[in-house]
Formats: sequence, C-alpha cells, structure tokens
Amino acid sequence: MDRDQVRNVITELFSSNGELSRYREEYSAPVVDEFCNQNASYLADRLIDLLKKHFELRVRAPEAAAGQALDASDLKIQGPISEAIVISDKQQSSDALNELVSAGEMAPVDSQISISDSKVSSIQMLPEVEPKAVSLPPPAQKTGDAMPRKFSFRLKGGKLQVGVPFDGRIEALDGAPNSVAHIISVKIPPELGLVADESDAANLIGTPKVSGDATIGFDYMIDPEGVVRAPLTSSVSVFINHDPKSLWKNLDSDQSDPHWKPDSDADVLQLSDRTIVAVSKRGRSHAHEGKFREDDFRIVRSETSGWIIVAVADGAGSAAKSRLGSKIAVNTAVDVLLEKLNGPDGQILEEFVASWQRGEASEESVVSVGLYAVLGIAVFEACKALEAEASICGVPAKELSTTLLITAYKPTDFGHVFATYWVGDGGVGVYLKNGDVRLLGKVDSGSLPVKPVSLDYKVMTTEEIASRLRFTVVEDFKALIAMTDGITDPYFTTDHNLECGAYWDKLWGEIAPPLGTEKPEVALLAWLDFWSAGNHDDRTIAVLW
Repeated sequence: MDRDQVRNVITELFSSNGELSRYREEYSAPVVDEFCNQNASYLADRLIDLLKKHFELRVRAPEAAAGQALDASDLKIQGPISEAIVISDKQQSSDALNELVSAGEMAPVDSQISISDSKVSSIQMLPEVEPKAVSLPPPAQKTGDAMPRKFSFRLKGGKLQVGVPFDGRIEALDGAPNSVAHIISVKIPPELGLVADESDAANLIGTPKVSGDATIGFDYMIDPEGVVRAPLTSSVSVFINHDPKSLWKNLDSDQSDPHWKPDSDADVLQLSDRTIVAVSKRGRSHAHEGKFREDDFRIVRSETSGWIIVAVADGAGSAAKSRLGSKIAVNTAVDVLLEKLNGPDGQILEEFVASWQRGEASEESVVSVGLYAVLGIAVFEACKALEAEASICGVPAKELSTTLLITAYKPTDFGHVFATYWVGDGGVGVYLKNGDVRLLGKVDSGSLPVKPVSLDYKVMTTEEIASRLRFTVVEDFKALIAMTDGITDPYFTTDHNLECGAYWDKLWGEIAPPLGTEKPEVALLAWLDFWSAGNHDDRTIAVLW
C-alpha cells in the first residue's frame, strides 16, 4: 500500500458508506469534502512518518519505547481553526526520546509546542553536536537597557468566517513579568475586509471577504515597569473559513426518472376571507448530490361542503422511492377525505362536533366516531395505496415510507373546526391571536434506536388510528400552520417546544412578511432558503391565514 492508497482510505472513511459517515449528516457533506480535500494527503504522509518513527524507536531502544503510545498530536491537521495561533519560545522533549539521547543512540530532539485551546506539536530531528560550555549572562536589571523576554501573540474573538461580522483583539502572551506589549500599528491585507480600530490598534473589526490563510503584521512596543522600548515587529497567522453557503452544490435531479417531480413546488388558494399557501423545496443536502425532493403537499377546498383540506408529507430519506410514497399519500388521503366530507359522513361529523360544542355530548369519543369515519378511512386508503404501488414496483412497502399530516378545516356558526390525523415527525397547529397554540397531534420523533414512524400497516389498527385523530373548535385564530421537519427542526429544536407559543411567535414573525406580499407563494418559497447550520432537509410548509 502506497501513500495514495492511504489517502484513499482516509477519504473513504468519511464517505457515505464509511466508518465516519455520520459526520456528513452532522456537519454537512461539503464541510466533510472540503476537509478531505485539504487534509487527506497531508494526513497520509504524517501517518506513514509517524509509524516509521515509532517503529524505529521500538527497534533501536525497545526498553525506552515500552509503554509509549502513538501520539495523535503528531498528526497535525491543516485547516480551519477558531483562533489565530503563533509559535511560542517554549520547548518540550519526549521522555522516551530523551532516554535515547542520554544513551547516545539518537540526536537531541527539539519540540515546538503551539499554544492554543487545542495544543498540537511537531517534532524536528536535529544533527548531533558536541556539548559546549555555555556562559549565561547576568540577570537583566530593571533599567532602560534591560532585555525583556520576547512576546508571542494570538487573535482572540472567535471563528473568522466570510460574510460574518468579526470583532476581535490581538492579545500578547509569554512576556516578562510586569511588562506590557502595546500594539501601535497593524498591517492588514486590504482584501481581508478587516481593519484596526482607530482608537485601539489591537482591536480588529470588519466582515471577512475572502477565505483561506492570511498573515496580519503589526508593530508593538514593550513597556517593562514603565520603561518604553523601541518598536518591534511581529505577526499572527489566521485562517478565514469559507461561507458555508458557498460550499453547497445545486445539482439537477434526474428528470428521466419515472417518479421525478420538480425540485420545488407552490400553490395558493384565495378564499372569501382567508388565503391558503403551500410551498415545498428540495433541501440543500439533496441538491448537493442531485437527489430528489422527498416532501410533498396538497391543498384543496370543496365547493360542495365548504371543507378545506391541507396535507403535507415527508418521504423517509432512507427509502429509495419515498418521493413517490409522499405523493401517493397526500393525493390518496385528500381524495378520499374530500369524498367523505362531501357525503353523509361529513354531515354527521359536523353534527357530532356541534353537539359536543353545545355541551350536549360530554365525551369527545362521540366526535371521534365521526372523525374515524372520514379521516380514519382516508388514511387507511392511503396506506393501502402505498402497499399496492410497492407491489407494482416489486419493492417492499418500506421503500415508499412517508409521514402524513392531514387537516380538515371548516368555518361554522359555532366556531372554526379543525380535525387532523398525524403520523411521523413535523408539526401542525392552530396559532391563536393571543399567541397560544393548539397542537393538533403528537410528534413521532423516531429517535434512534427507535425506527422512524411512518404511514404503514403498523399504525393502521383501529386503536392506533383513533389515537392519532385530533379536533378542536376555536372562536377565532391567526393561522393554521402545517410543516415537515425541515421547518420544525430548525425553528423548534425539540418536540416539547412545539407546544410553546414563543416558538410559534418567532416562526410567525418570519413568515408573516412574505405572506403579506402580492405573491405570497413566491415570497414564501424564497423564504425556504433560510440558513440553519446542520438543518438542510427538504422543507415544506402550508399556511391558512
């Protein structure tokens, strides 16, 4: 195996099928690919050199090498760092190698240690030299002629990143006791986008414009116990991280695929006094690899009964045909529900809800019977349709796995009626005018090691369907909002937060402006491009307001 093969092994570890593949989901594929491109060759060289060094140590001096583990710090990684670092004057030697030096079998070793929050070391072998007598100078006096110990410097202030405002400070390290380093002027390459504060040259502010390694030079003066020295020159090395948005590719999905659907979609329905908008967009993680949009939605109003139906679905990322599954689920469920609501079952449901609202039926189970006859049957038929399609395609039904959140809404004389079936993650709720929320279901979080819950026969028992049916009646409301986890994950972060009005306030504060435009479907679709680190799934949201 040569160096190129070692490099390929390192790259393969971070691939979608490798031992470290989880980092592609945790930090995004572009960040991992950039890391491998920058570091795989260097790490391969360092690994080979490290193995050679430790092998020779064990062969030449097995007793001194006994118990000495490989030092991972020898694999110094070149890449983004959170703070600028300079090399100090401190030196440190490996105990094991010093034993060899004492035994006369190896040359002295000089280790330079970088001082930072995460220390890395590099070892340089020096030629053998004859020991010489050294005359030490007398201790420096506290006068203007004293030679203070040299300073090192670092840039504090957090990570430097293109497009992100920075406010940091050059700090001095390791100077002599009671001495102070005063930075008097700073030389910053103009293309970096940083400048020194006019009132304090050590303070750097600005918004970085370019990524990569850079050096910031400066002049400073040392003041030991009040004695001013002549100007000295130093510098700090910094690394400016890429704008993560610029790393994402946007590759077209395969339009020749028989189950292809557009990478984004939008629809709007104008009612007499309200509007419904639904938008869906392929996530960055799928666009980066040219994959399909797995989410789907449908909104419809019945001219016959006045019921309005809103459905969103999220095809499972691990299922090969989930984009087809989400489409079949919303279309079949909406078609069947619309048929049921337009017939006798819809009228019976309204009568049950009205009776419960007037207090004539004390138990919600009375309404549940009516809900099961419409919503329960609709989702059962959607599940059957998924099974039938899987049989036609010759694949297991799990290959079409999808969530489904479907809501029926109708304004009536006794209030606004909402009825929902919810399976999987995502969220649907009625956002009230006072900022409270009526959550219309419970999240199936699918946290590992539990498998994600989807629309299949496992949740099609009578008891399971009934447990997922919800209804509420409110006097007035601000909006009905249904969304997939591409929205709920970045905006609510936990399942519990879906019940907190403050999180809905924040979401509403961001979607209200695009909803108020002349073309809300276009503006809301553009809003779906919002940036949230680590959240790059497909995004779908439907709003009735």
